Amino acid sequence: MTLARAWFAERPRQELVRLDQLEIIRSPLSAPVDLLRMTALSFYTELLDESLPERDPQDAIYRLVVSVLEETTAARAEAGELQSTGTQSAGVWMPLTYFSLWMTRLMGLLPDLAHCIVCGEALHATEVFYSSYADGFFCPLHRGGTTAQLEADSWQLAQRMLRNPVAIFAAEAWPRRRGHDLRRFVLQALERHLERKLHSAEALARLGG
Repeated sequence: MTLARAWFAERPRQELVRLDQLEIIRSPLSAPVDLLRMTALSFYTELLDESLPERDPQDAIYRLVVSVLEETTAARAEAGELQSTGTQSAGVWMPLTYFSLWMTRLMGLLPDLAHCIVCGEALHATEVFYSSYADGFFCPLHRGGTTAQLEADSWQLAQRMLRNPVAIFAAEAWPRRRGHDLRRFVLQALERHLERKLHSAEALARLGG
C-alpha cells in the first residue's frame, strides 16, 4: 500500500520490465501501525490482488485507494473505543466501509439500493433486508426466511457514500459497530464474485469488524 512513482522500460512480447528508478511518495508504514490498521491495509491489498487484472490501469480504483489510504492513516479512535491490542483504532472502520462499498460498485456488483429485487417497489429505510445468497435487497413482503435486516443508518449511509468523497465522513462519529451490516453485505457480494473467502476479512472479523 505504498504510493510510489516508477520509471521503467517495456519491450514487446516480454512480460518483465526493466525498473530504472522508484520514488516513494507516501507510505502508511512511515508511522507506527497498530494491528487493526495493518489488517485493514492487508484487506485493501488482498481485494485488489484478487479482483483486478494485471496491467490494467483502473484509474477510478487507483483514486479510490489513494483516498482511503489517506483516511486510514489519519484515522483516530472515538473516545473510549479501545481495541483488544490496547490501541485506539475505531476510525479505521469508516474508510474500510467506504472502500468495500465502492469496490463493489466499480466491479459492477452493487445492486439497486432503492428497490426490492423481487417486486421493484421502493424500499424504506426501516424495512430493508438482504440475504447472503442473493445480490440485492428485499422489501418486508419478499424478505424470506434467510434474510437479515440492514439498519436504517447503514442503508442511508450507503447512498450518501456513493454521492460523496471519503473525506466528508471523517468528521462523523464512527463507533466500531457503525456500518457493520453494510460491510457484511458488500463482503458477501465480493466473495461470491471471487468464489473464495478473503483471509484478511476473516482477520477483521476477529478484531470486531
